[in-house]
Amino acid sequence: MTKRLVIPAMMVVLVVALLFAGCATPAAPTTPAAPTTPTTPAAPTTPTEPTTPTEPVSDPLNPFGKDFAVKPDGTPMRAVLTIIHMGGAWSAFAGHIWEQYMDRVGANYSLHDAQKDAGKMLADMEDFLVMEPDMVFVQAVDGKAAVPPTEALMNAGIPVFGWDVLPETDNIVATVNHTDADLGTTAGEFLIAEFERLGKPGRVYTCQGMLSMSQTIQRHAAFLEAIEGSNVQAVAECEASWSDENCLHCIEAAFTADPELNAIFTHGGMLNGAVEALRGMGKLYPVGDPNHIVCVTIDEGEATCQIIHDGYGDAVSKHSPWDDVDYMVKTALWHVVCGQPVPQKHLEQGTYPITHDMIVADLEKDLPLFWGNCLLKGISYDQMPILDNQYVDTPTLADRMSLVGY
Repeated sequence: MTKRLVIPAMMVVLVVALLFAGCATPAAPTTPAAPTTPTTPAAPTTPTEPTTPTEPVSDPLNPFGKDFAVKPDGTPMRAVLTIIHMGGAWSAFAGHIWEQYMDRVGANYSLHDAQKDAGKMLADMEDFLVMEPDMVFVQAVDGKAAVPPTEALMNAGIPVFGWDVLPETDNIVATVNHTDADLGTTAGEFLIAEFERLGKPGRVYTCQGMLSMSQTIQRHAAFLEAIEGSNVQAVAECEASWSDENCLHCIEAAFTADPELNAIFTHGGMLNGAVEALRGMGKLYPVGDPNHIVCVTIDEGEATCQIIHDGYGDAVSKHSPWDDVDYMVKTALWHVVCGQPVPQKHLEQGTYPITHDMIVADLEKDLPLFWGNCLLKGISYDQMPILDNQYVDTPTLADRMSLVGY
C-alpha cells in the first residue's frame, strides 16, 4: 500500500468517529479530588558497582560432579561389587571407599560380601546376570572360580572390572592390582638389609594367608626367592588365613618351640596378632632393643600403622585398597558413562617398604594418604578425597557433556 491511499482512508475513519461521539450521552461531571500534600523528594541513591559474575565453586570432595552416573532420563546407573570379606581390614576399606565414590557420582549401587566363600561369590555373580547392572566390580575370593561368571557377564554385554584378586581371564574390561610377587619380594629384601645392618642372621616365621588363594602362593614364593642365599632363613610357616587370632596362636606355638626365631613376616595384616602373641610371651621389645623381633608385613592398615608408629613393627610393603578402587572406578566411569576405551587393560601398581619415619610424617598431615593413617586419625569415609591418580584422570560432567552430549 502507497502513502497516497493511506491519507484519504484515515480521513474517513476520523469523520465517522466524530459522528458517533456527537450522538453519545454526555457523562456526569465528576467531583474534583482533594489536592494532595506534596512529598519531599527522596535523596538520590549512589549507584552500586555491577558485580562480576563468578564461576560456580566445585566441590573439592566431588570433582566428578553431582549425578555424573545418572542417565539422560534421570535414572541412576546401577553398579554392583562382590568383595572377599568386609571383616578384613583391606577389603573393608576398599568396600567403604567404593561406596563413597558411587555416592558421589549418583549411582544406584549394592555391595555383596562373599565372606571368604567362593560359593557365595559365585551365587552373587550369577544374581548379577539377572539384575543386569551397568557395571560390575570384582575382588575375587578365588580367581579361577570367578572365571565362568565373569565371562558370562561379559558375554551378556555387562562390563566387568576387577581389582586385587582378579578373575583369571582376559575376557574382562580392565583390572588393577599390586603384583603379589612384588609385595613378597619387597618384604624379603627389607629383611635382608635389616639383618645385614644388625650384623646377624635372621630366622623368620611366616603367617600366610589362605593357601587356596593365588595371592598367598605368589607372595610366599617371591619372598622365599628374594631371601635365597642371603643371611635370612625362612624357618617355618602356618596358614593363618588373614586372621589375627590364627596368627597369634601360630606365633605362640612357633616361638615356644624355637626360641632362636628373631623375625616375623605376615602376608597381609595379621601383624597385630603377631605382636599380641609376643606381648603375651614377654618377647615384645621396641625397635633398637637387642631383643627386638623384626616384624614385616603387607598392607598399611590401621593396626599396622599404629604398631610401626609405636616402634614395635619395622616395615610394611605398600598395598593400598584406596589406590586400586580409585583407579578402577575412574576407568569404569570413563568407559561406561563416557564411552571411552580403557587406558590400560591390566595395570600393575608398584610397591615399596613403608617404615617408621614415613608413617610418622604422613600421620602429621591434616589428610594422610596412607589409608591406615586416615583411619587412625578418625577421618570418616565421606571426608576422604578422590585421589590424584597418576594413571588415570578424574572424569567430570564437562567431559561427559563433550563426549556424549548430556
